[in-house]
Amino acid sequence: MRTVLILEDDIDFQPNFKSNLKRTLQEVKSHDPDWDLVYVGRKEVSPNVESIIPGTKNLVIPRSDWVHYYENTTRDLRVYSAYSLLVYPTHFAGDKGWYSDTG
Repeated sequence: MRTVLILEDDIDFQPNFKSNLKRTLQEVKSHDPDWDLVYVGRKEVSPNVESIIPGTKNLVIPRSDWVHYYENTTRDLRVYSAYSLLVYPTHFAGDKGWYSDTG
């Protein structure tokens, strides 16, 4: 399977992004060869609820309002998140300086 990286246009890359991305992908492949999605940046809805997956150093199962958008009718998707995040949004909906280009 090919790996595809999709990024928003309003993010800040954290230091050592490339090496941290490589490490994150290696770890998720080792932990779950059949993974579907790995967040490298997201709004952390419940960061105090998330904990590192046993046997990994930098992966959590995200508790996010957006995970349900990726539901698949044939099976549950295997979704993980890098911890700490590798990119952060520059704005969230409603923040000063935020605007929508979709409506």
